[in-house]
Amino acid sequence: MAGDARFLFFLIGLAACLLTTSRAQPTEVKVGLIIDADSPVGKIARTTIPMALEDFYAAVANSTARVKILQHDSGGDVVAAASAALQLMTTQGARAILGPQSSIESAFVADLATQAEVPVVSFSATSPSVSPATAPFFSRAAQSDAEQAGAVAALAAHFGWRRVVPVYQDDDYGAAFVPFLVEALASAPAPAEVPYRCALREDATPDAVTAELYRMESEQTRVFVLHTRPGLARRVFDAAAAGGMTGDGYVWVITDSLTGLLGSVEPPQGVIGLAPYVPTTPRLRGVKKRWAQRYMRDHPDDDLSRAVLGCHAVWAYDAAWAVASAAERLSATDLSSPPGLVNGTGGPTDISGLGKSASGENFLGAIRNVTFDGLGGKFKLVDGELVAPAYRVLNIMDDGKERGVGFWLPGYGLTRHVGHASKTVGGELAPVIWPGESTVRPSGWVQPTNARKLRVAVPGNVSDSYRPILHLTVDPVTNQTTAGGFVIEVFEAAVRLLPYALPFEFVKAESQPYDSLITGVENGTFDAVVADMTITADRAAHVDFTLPYISTDIAMVVPLRDQRSSSFTWFFFLKPLSSSLWLVSAAFFLFTGFVVWAIEHHNNGEFGAEVELTPSNRGKLTPSNEAGTKGKLTPSNQAGTLVYFGFSTLVFAHREKLTSNLSRLVVVVWVFVVLILQSSYTASLTSMLTVPQVEPTIADYRALLRGTDMVGVMNNSFTGKALTQSGFPQARIMRYTTARSFQEALLNGFGFAFPKGSPYVTDLSQAILKLTENNEINRIERKWFGDPKGNDSQFTSGRLSFKSFRSLFLITGITSVVCCIIHLIFNLDDNRRQPIQQITSHASSPAEVPCVIDMHGQQHAQCIVQDAGRAGQVVDVGVILDRKTWVGNISWTCIELALEDFYASPQHAGYNTRLKLHLRDTGLDAVSAAAAGVDLLKNVGVRAIVGPQTSTQAKFLAHLGNKSSVPIISFSADSPSRSGLTPYFIRTAWNDSSQAEAIAALVQRYNWREVIPVFEDDDSNIKFIPDLVDALRQVDTRVSYRCKILPSAKEDDIKRAISSLRDHWTSVFIVRMSNTLALKFFQLAKDEGMMGEGFVWITAYGMRDIFDVVGSPALDVMQGVLGVKPHVQDTMELQNFRQRWRKKYRSENPGTSLTEPTLFGLYAYDTIWALALAAEVAGFVNSDFGLPVNNGSTDFDRIDTSRSAKKLRDSMLKVNFSGMSGKFQIKGMQLASVNYTIINIVGQKERVVGFWNPVSGISSSLWPGDSDTRPRGWILPWNKTLKIGVPVKGGFGEFVRFEGELLPKGFCINVFEEVVADLPYKLPCSYHPFEDRIGESNGTIDELVYKVYLKEFDAVIGDVTILVNRSLYADFTLPYTESGVRMLVPVLDRRKKTAWTFLKPLKPDLWLGTGAFVVFTGFVVWCIERNEQFKGHPASQIGSVFYFIFSTLVFAHREGMVHNLSRIVVIVWLFVVLILQQSYTASLSSILTVEQLQPTVTSLEEVISKGSHVGYLNDSFLPELLRSLKIDDSKMIAFDSPEEYNEALSTGKVAVIVDEIPYLKVFLKNYCHNYTMIGPTYKFDGFGYAFPRGSPLTPDISRGILKLESNGRMVELQKALYGDKSCPDKDNFQTSSSLTLRSFQGLFIISGACSVLALTLNAVRTIYSSPHGSSSASTQSLWRRWLAILSKAFHKGGSPSTTPGNGEPTTPIGSTGDTESPPEGEHSDAGPLSSPPMRAYNGRHILSTNRSSMRRRQIQSCNEIHGDFIAPEVDRSL
Repeated sequence: MAGDARFLFFLIGLAACLLTTSRAQPTEVKVGLIIDADSPVGKIARTTIPMALEDFYAAVANSTARVKILQHDSGGDVVAAASAALQLMTTQGARAILGPQSSIESAFVADLATQAEVPVVSFSATSPSVSPATAPFFSRAAQSDAEQAGAVAALAAHFGWRRVVPVYQDDDYGAAFVPFLVEALASAPAPAEVPYRCALREDATPDAVTAELYRMESEQTRVFVLHTRPGLARRVFDAAAAGGMTGDGYVWVITDSLTGLLGSVEPPQGVIGLAPYVPTTPRLRGVKKRWAQRYMRDHPDDDLSRAVLGCHAVWAYDAAWAVASAAERLSATDLSSPPGLVNGTGGPTDISGLGKSASGENFLGAIRNVTFDGLGGKFKLVDGELVAPAYRVLNIMDDGKERGVGFWLPGYGLTRHVGHASKTVGGELAPVIWPGESTVRPSGWVQPTNARKLRVAVPGNVSDSYRPILHLTVDPVTNQTTAGGFVIEVFEAAVRLLPYALPFEFVKAESQPYDSLITGVENGTFDAVVADMTITADRAAHVDFTLPYISTDIAMVVPLRDQRSSSFTWFFFLKPLSSSLWLVSAAFFLFTGFVVWAIEHHNNGEFGAEVELTPSNRGKLTPSNEAGTKGKLTPSNQAGTLVYFGFSTLVFAHREKLTSNLSRLVVVVWVFVVLILQSSYTASLTSMLTVPQVEPTIADYRALLRGTDMVGVMNNSFTGKALTQSGFPQARIMRYTTARSFQEALLNGFGFAFPKGSPYVTDLSQAILKLTENNEINRIERKWFGDPKGNDSQFTSGRLSFKSFRSLFLITGITSVVCCIIHLIFNLDDNRRQPIQQITSHASSPAEVPCVIDMHGQQHAQCIVQDAGRAGQVVDVGVILDRKTWVGNISWTCIELALEDFYASPQHAGYNTRLKLHLRDTGLDAVSAAAAGVDLLKNVGVRAIVGPQTSTQAKFLAHLGNKSSVPIISFSADSPSRSGLTPYFIRTAWNDSSQAEAIAALVQRYNWREVIPVFEDDDSNIKFIPDLVDALRQVDTRVSYRCKILPSAKEDDIKRAISSLRDHWTSVFIVRMSNTLALKFFQLAKDEGMMGEGFVWITAYGMRDIFDVVGSPALDVMQGVLGVKPHVQDTMELQNFRQRWRKKYRSENPGTSLTEPTLFGLYAYDTIWALALAAEVAGFVNSDFGLPVNNGSTDFDRIDTSRSAKKLRDSMLKVNFSGMSGKFQIKGMQLASVNYTIINIVGQKERVVGFWNPVSGISSSLWPGDSDTRPRGWILPWNKTLKIGVPVKGGFGEFVRFEGELLPKGFCINVFEEVVADLPYKLPCSYHPFEDRIGESNGTIDELVYKVYLKEFDAVIGDVTILVNRSLYADFTLPYTESGVRMLVPVLDRRKKTAWTFLKPLKPDLWLGTGAFVVFTGFVVWCIERNEQFKGHPASQIGSVFYFIFSTLVFAHREGMVHNLSRIVVIVWLFVVLILQQSYTASLSSILTVEQLQPTVTSLEEVISKGSHVGYLNDSFLPELLRSLKIDDSKMIAFDSPEEYNEALSTGKVAVIVDEIPYLKVFLKNYCHNYTMIGPTYKFDGFGYAFPRGSPLTPDISRGILKLESNGRMVELQKALYGDKSCPDKDNFQTSSSLTLRSFQGLFIISGACSVLALTLNAVRTIYSSPHGSSSASTQSLWRRWLAILSKAFHKGGSPSTTPGNGEPTTPIGSTGDTESPPEGEHSDAGPLSSPPMRAYNGRHILSTNRSSMRRRQIQSCNEIHGDFIAPEVDRSL
């Protein structure tokens, strides 16, 4: 019993042991490994993967599953890799596959594994062409090539390379990388472009590589990115070294696939490499050491340099670890499930009806969820892709040694150390040793030897007068055009500053108007225009201009008139007042005198009132009663008194007594008016003498328009057009070409013109900024024009007009009239007054000139259809189609008809061959097509295969045909990536990329400069999109964004894609996708409102006749869409074929809506005809396939080659005939390129709007929204409100400031809002102050502009100066303020006062002339008067005359005059004295004021020498400028506001302020009198608005600024900013000159003429009024009588016996007392000269005393109105 128990326990223990042993035994998990065993990567994998599994199971001791590797060597062959995968999945029971090694192999294996649901993990297939998105069971345990594109772009931006050339392998591996590289380069901080691409076949010979490098060497770019397999890369570097392309000046960047295999590539010294960042850990160091030893043990024949644990080894190690970890996570059910595939259906081949892996889906999930710390860092798959942490930047040294120079991190950019992201824009790296062991950064370009040169138009036939501006020379021998002059030198200097070579040639434009040159640029005749061309709004609508390199304004050039030297200077004294004011003033002088006379003459004897006749007044008065006791002044004396009184008020010298209060009121008011007029005259004359004494012959444009003079304009300039549009008569415009005739000044400066959207505009604008800031433009300007002399013309101040004094004259006139009326009422007199006033006005308005654009299209191409005959011997041809699709179904009908038509044709009756078609109806997946191909090759033995239907299917089938030497002929696999895939793949359809040029031509036609491709993310677009981008670049159109949509995209995915399109400005979209996806996309786009007006949709033909197939649903959602499709000539044969096709197709497919065979059906038709022709040429050969039984593990291995099929292929390539689709001819393994038809969807039909070939045109189109207006190509992003950053400053709020609720105000804001309001579309904006929490500025202006680059702001509006460093991160509009920097300094009074300053106003000749006329006028008055005031001794008489006349200089004369002639003389002389007095005052004022203010500092050199401080505006670029001018930082002080400027200058804290002119003008607006701007102008480009680079708003805002400047609105805004009064610039001082006699010639001539005339009249009347006046000449001569008169006059004046004494009583005219009788002796003498009693006192004077003022008055006594002036004593003496 005990023994039984022991035995029982023994059995239980044994069972437990056996059970434990069974559980501990891990389950075997078979994993396939497909590699190219002899390749570098294959050798690495053979060592690494077993080592990784050993390390894993050493770390995981109690594993439940153990991975067993089943290795297969594909030899790099696609079919072999597929065969290996099929064998692994079917017969060997692999649950997963590591590999395949290459991306090309992985593509089909991934599809095969996805169908079988077997996970595939590749550690080396890095091409984006293979991805988990398209093959769900594919996972990539390596970093995708797409990730490193950003690192390459960052390097280009960091080193300033603007152009990069990719050199890549021409297959899916290389081509798939290029789109990501192009996009990354375009999106970099400093965008770079790909000027061309270099694609090399993997099997390219050294000679082919050398030839391609030679072409590259002839181009200008010297930066190359190499992305190939190691073998090809080595051949490239060998050829480059042999051709001298690895030396100084060249840049080579290699991608990570090559950097990880440096031993196999052997790159030259100086190469830059990228490698995935692998953190150095103790584990990694240990693995490296063991791995190197193991590698050399496994591969003893390899070089030790290859035993480096690179990225491929790390990826392979971690991939194997991940698979082993995932296997551990499989459940017992998965592990116990049957290996291999289950539930397969079988078929004619072992690839047909594949089953599925029972554990595959769970295994895939386990692999995707594995995370661990691998050799390469954190291992984690996201959506089947390895997360890319960072890249190392390596500098390859001699012998392939690596030297780390930095890192690139996604989202951070370049940095020198991981974890320390660079703070500097563009990153930071360690110094690089470049090829040729140079440490100098290569520029990245050289002058190309054969690149296309820019055709730069330069105006021809330029006059020699304009030679400094521009001139051309044409070599008669070479016809080479050379140019020179200021404009040319600026352009060439700017080109030299570009970061790349810009080859150009000058083209002489013969006598073309400048607007015609603009048209030439717009239509492509010229690539640019370099000339003295004005930037105008009209021109900017057709081309893009660079920033102006010189800024000026339009000006009229007229002759200048010197007032002191011209003939008109005689009347200089008249200039202060206008003629109307002179006339009105004179009229009011007379009118006032008349009013006073009218009031006074009834009661005042001095004005003609009736008084008692006395002996003393009897000669002057006319008897007024019959008794002769009363009398009044003669009418002539009353008139003389009236005039004399009125004009004497001019100098306040009126002496007549006024007795009426009314007349006194009139005079008081009038004297006030005279005072105002006199002061105004003085002020106006002072102004005229102060400013330069030159004035234009035409004052302004209005005067020019009113006149009749001809106007000269520069020939071919825009000025003539501007004059015409403003209403100027065309007949008065004369065009000149020489500087002597005309000197043109311009509106917004000169700019260089380029096509709209040209990338050269931005680059050359930046170069112009550099030239401006480094003063190079000033140097060029001085070279051609010399140093500037003089300053801007300052014209004489305007005259005073009557309009300015209307109120004064109105007041005095009303006063006079009212007083006169009152007087008349009192005296019962009736008078009427009829004032007349005339007002004229004139207005004009500019005319509008319409613009008409005409577009033309051409139709071309015809095709002829040949017939064919009948054949007898059978040639087997396979056909692979999917008849469930419309392409397959339509094509099969066409193929059947083609076969019938060919052999039914009498022409083919004698043919010995006949095609036999074997249709395989497959799905659209690559595996089904491959199975059908294997079936046709293995089981049927076809000598050609027509198909497959898609490019994805053709990828593998082409390799299958290449293996069997059987041509694969596809009429629908149009993807350019399939071109030249294998020697046996023939495409009888056009290359899809050929339409890229047609689309680019359409885009160029309508001047769209940015487009967005929207495409299906599949194999067909891998190469089409880069080709499209290249074609668009050739027409200067930029691809701003790429929108990719997966074929399996759901509605939400498509909506997100459409939403991303709405976030961009661009509204031109190029769509290429399948019909099904396209229909969904356009329906959703229509729902989102993106099919309306303003959007442009262009469809590529990849959509494959969607309108014919889908019909109305597609037409309804695609209204206005443009499309391109290959052109097919509508011949009679084609029409007959369509009818037969419809009949046959409808009979086979009842209920179908299809009515056309489509283009692919025609291609299928022509393909069968071509095969039939080729088969007859090749001849019949029995099937020569070698089909050995069981000589391979899969049907892929059992396919042999066919010699007859090769012969058929050769014949096929030579076929040439006219088919249904047009000319059929194979070139480059594909159908020759065709012409394209441009269609437009309107209503329910396609409307043909044009055709394309290299010379065709495109007619106008209707656009989305039923609009016939061409869309501008961009639209405001959906619901987008521009977020505008506004600087916050402490001062100069006139430019920008914030008031209440953070609303910005100021000049900058006003200009922007004026421009925005004038835009043809709404632009919603919101302003955001760039401030911190406390309301102060949040950074510098540079930082604010950089926020635009970071997309934190959409624009910056404010006083932001356009600078080079700022233009690197933003695009600026044209400047809206004047440019330049000047100095502000105080001014001091530095007058020089001398004892003789009072003599300076008049020149000596004028002093002498004035003195002479004083004496002469006194002599004339004495001769005429000789009354009591001028009698006595001759010396006394002379003294009286001189006293009288000199007293008139100050209007202090008191002597009375009784003769009208003397009164006239004195009136004129008083006017002369007034003018002289006012002129003296004006000139003296000018001398004492003009030069009294002078600056304290005249130059910066003086400031530096004195060690003074310099002030500048805070937060500006001025410190850099001051440093360049040798100003030390310690001498610089920053200020914020005008008030601080004033305080600093007034206290002497700084000697000068250096600032931009707009700020200084605002300062001087308030501080004009104490400061001035001086010194040279340092040129800068003024203020501009900043927008993101490439923003379409930039040119529109610039054009708006031009409009503001051209319509005068900008001037009004500037007046509001600076004020109406401009502060005079005291930089150029002007001295007032003394007045000369010549200035007053006219005045003295008038006075002298009046005096001489008065003297003559007096003498004549005196002579001829005496009795001897009629005596004969024999009695005495006239001259003796004159002498007698003069002698007697002096004698009489000195005789006391004949002259009343001074005490002799006199009786005034108005006296009522007794009068004295004259001395008796004067009337008793009855000599010949005696007079009748009434004339007894002829020549006598009566002196009266004014009782009220006690003033002496002189009244001339006359016997009659025209009495004589000869005294009786004179008669007796004769």
